Amino acid sequence: MFGPRIGAIAAMGTIVADCAFGVGMWQIPIFTEIFAYGLLSGLLIRGRSRPIETVLSLCAAMIAGRGVYALTALVLGQPIASLWQDLVVLPLPGIALQLLFLAPLAALWRHTHRENPPSA
Repeated sequence: MFGPRIGAIAAMGTIVADCAFGVGMWQIPIFTEIFAYGLLSGLLIRGRSRPIETVLSLCAAMIAGRGVYALTALVLGQPIASLWQDLVVLPLPGIALQLLFLAPLAALWRHTHRENPPSA
């Protein structure tokens, strides 16, 4: 919604806050997912304004973020069997909430606050 830089910075803020409050470095896969999600959602939404484009951009960013999570977790030695639960089963409520509420809110925001308004 705000571009790749803001998305990546927001993700980094989440990561730093989690570390500061004791979440710990065992969460490296989720940190990489959040960073990829923030960066990619900003890149994918750029120049798009229709609600369906917002939803598709969000879906693509979620899928890519999950892929980054999986790669990071596998490199760190997480068993493949546990990835299904971490990537699909546990996040389903959050995925549903994002698609039901975040995507329409982002589309509404983008519609009412155009990134490049026509010049006078």
